[in-house]
Amino acid sequence: MDWGDSSGGHTILMSALTMEQMYNDEDGELNIKGFIDFYGPTDLLSIRRQSETQDHTSAKSPVGMLLGGYPLDDRLELAKTASPVHYIEQAKEVRPVLIMHGDKDEIVPFEQSLQFYEKMRAYGKDVRFYAGKFIYRHICDILVKNIG
Repeated sequence: MDWGDSSGGHTILMSALTMEQMYNDEDGELNIKGFIDFYGPTDLLSIRRQSETQDHTSAKSPVGMLLGGYPLDDRLELAKTASPVHYIEQAKEVRPVLIMHGDKDEIVPFEQSLQFYEKMRAYGKDVRFYAGKFIYRHICDILVKNIG
């Protein structure tokens, strides 16, 4: 299993959906049996419409930094290319994906995971989705606060 949270979840989903493009038979067998995404952004084009509390569009936002320090509106094609949701249809061999997301997350909108899950299901991919009820914060924030 391979897993990631927030931006790491984004990276995990990109890996899950583009593995067949990145590796060939000469690379040998990949030993990853599945992927776990904790609240990763999945569609950088729709994220701005889904969030009222987090800046996702300016050059200094997390999305802007991913786009090379440019505002989202200046790099729409790159934002699409960097969005896991846009690889679902063409991905042929996708290992199982588990998605977990708090329904009150104020950083990465819950709708990001829900819409990704629904599209994965629509294309017959092996995916499970668990929504944390009334969870406002990223789990990593909760762990750091309570564990140290």
